Amino acid sequence: MNLLTASGRGHNVCRAAIVLTTAVLLAAPSAASVQSAPAANKPTVQNEPVLIYACYVPSSGTVYRIKETDLKQACVSAQHVEFSWNQQGPQGPQGVQGIQGIQGVAGPTGATGADGAPGAPGAAGVSEVRQASNGLNAGPLSVSVPAGSYLVMASAGAQNTDTDRQIAVCSLQGSVVTSQFLAGASPDSEGDRENFAIMGTVVLAAPGTITIECGGFAIEAVYKRMFVIKVTSIING
Repeated sequence: MNLLTASGRGHNVCRAAIVLTTAVLLAAPSAASVQSAPAANKPTVQNEPVLIYACYVPSSGTVYRIKETDLKQACVSAQHVEFSWNQQGPQGPQGVQGIQGIQGVAGPTGATGADGAPGAPGAAGVSEVRQASNGLNAGPLSVSVPAGSYLVMASAGAQNTDTDRQIAVCSLQGSVVTSQFLAGASPDSEGDRENFAIMGTVVLAAPGTITIECGGFAIEAVYKRMFVIKVTSIING
């Protein structure tokens, strides 16, 4: 509120202004303190409150400002009472926390980011293939390998040389992998001949051999061929 009123007679001052200025007067400093007031409305120490200076005219109840640019720097009469107040009052107590605002509307989905750079190629896996073959009635076929895990893929041909029906059996490391009955020979033809697929896995704890074999009573092995592939591990299931 602007406390400055126009100079004039007391009867021209409204009752509210008289009450306000009277209250200010009661809080105003004495005449001695008025004489020692600073000469300018500027703080001399950093962060010192800024004061506003004015003079009260008891005869009329009016108030006028002083100690500002283009204003007088002191009361115009010794009967006028100088007083001052802070431009900014003390900080009030903290208010209670307000209620939480409503949640804002979700923003639009952002654009899809660019694809990342391709990763470096992984290290090449360790693998090696060993192979062997033999011909007619050459007996078992073996491949020498170091310790490790191996996938074995082989094929063998077998023929019944008897006139009766006989069974041909093929094995890997001494364990039967496949078997089949072959018809016997007749006066007009030879006995049945069949090709066998032999597949399996072998794990050796020490260097050794991997062997396949086909045979049986009156069964003649025609040929055998084997591929042995070293693998990292063998997982069942």
